[in-house]
Amino acid sequence: MRNLKEGARPIARADFFPDFPLCGHVHCGACGNAMTGAWSKGKYKHYAYYRCESLGCSQKSKSIPKARLEDGFEDVLKSLQPTKHLVDLAIAMFKDAWNGRLELAKADRAEWARQVKAADESSLELVDRMVETKNTELLPNVWTVSGVI
Repeated sequence: MRNLKEGARPIARADFFPDFPLCGHVHCGACGNAMTGAWSKGKYKHYAYYRCESLGCSQKSKSIPKARLEDGFEDVLKSLQPTKHLVDLAIAMFKDAWNGRLELAKADRAEWARQVKAADESSLELVDRMVETKNTELLPNVWTVSGVI
């Protein structure tokens, strides 16, 4: 009932730690489930490890040092290079998108210029009508007060 009155709020995940950025993204080689990260206490300091905690996994609780896993992950990321064909395709897509935006901007500019020209013609026509009119009631009060007519 409290959630209905105050509005529902998402539950903060208790298993998210910035110390273990790969937690949930690295999977166990034996069972395929996501690995978790945890600190283990040694005699004089704490050690960071990733491990699988899945029931029935043959590698359950087998620890992999955090530095080793993350360094290996970093090496894999560094080794990933896009192919020349993929780079050329991406460049072509960006150029196509840029040219499309450029054409839209040109079309907008042309439309604005057309609107400005139409407004100028309309205002000139209105001024011509006011100059040519003989009926003083149709003229703006500014002209009659200032003594133009």
